[in-house]
Amino acid sequence: MSKKKVMGLFLALALVGVFASIACAAPADEIARLATKGKVIDLRMTNDPNYPCFWGGSQTPPFMVWTNAYIDDPKVRPDRNVWYSNTLTFDEHLGTHFDAPSHFIPKQATGFSVADVVTSKIDPKWGEVDCDECLAEWFIGPAKVIDCTDLIGKADKGKSPLITVDFVKDWESRYGKIEPGDVVVFYTSYCPRYYKPFPAGNRMVYDVIEKGTAVGWPGPAPETAAYLADKGVKCLAGDIPSMGPWQVIRNTHVAGLGRGMVYVEQLMNLDKLPPTGAYFIFIPVKTAGVSGGPGGAIAIIP
Repeated sequence: MSKKKVMGLFLALALVGVFASIACAAPADEIARLATKGKVIDLRMTNDPNYPCFWGGSQTPPFMVWTNAYIDDPKVRPDRNVWYSNTLTFDEHLGTHFDAPSHFIPKQATGFSVADVVTSKIDPKWGEVDCDECLAEWFIGPAKVIDCTDLIGKADKGKSPLITVDFVKDWESRYGKIEPGDVVVFYTSYCPRYYKPFPAGNRMVYDVIEKGTAVGWPGPAPETAAYLADKGVKCLAGDIPSMGPWQVIRNTHVAGLGRGMVYVEQLMNLDKLPPTGAYFIFIPVKTAGVSGGPGGAIAIIP
């Protein structure tokens, strides 16, 4: 069997969950055909300490890289390392990453409570769900890509344009209803526009939240997150620094995460995806006791 066929078979097996709706009606060779013939779109942001891949401002430390081992010639210096390795220090919400429910929903043992600004449907049990307790199937599904690029810049400085329920319903009127299990992807073009080396990179987050001199990223209003959660959507994703518009960042996180959603943020290349028809896959680094973490994101267009 050729290397290409082996890789195709491996990919097909890995994507059985993604193509579950097809698997019931199609044989394994059809799933393999879709997987191997499909186009893979890399949605990852490149992590670089010289770029704004980490959350800006005083909230988090910068992303830092130290070389702890490097390749040396063992014939010349046999006591030295013969491999190359680095130590990374970063906030868990680095680059392409996700928010677990516990990111904004407090654990019940704290005695804290959060008020849902939309309804009383949030469940405090979600505060117990950390990164390692989020199921893999929450992060995959048919991608419903909502073009929000027209919203760029349409807010006051220091604030974000809101993606409203009506905005989403208008998309549904043109492309079909969003169904349970879909991954709703907000394509804004924000991160690709402003992901630049510092100091220009300050425009992405720092100039919005610390200086108040720039318009923020478009993001779903709290009501929009609740609307999609109540439709059975488990995962929201977007090419934005945060799923929360800056002026209501806490409320949007509470509205969705408090309903058991997960948020995937800081994606790239969403302009390459169609409104419907692609499959979204995010695989987080599984870490115990944290409120999210970085991971890899791709989309497959059959």
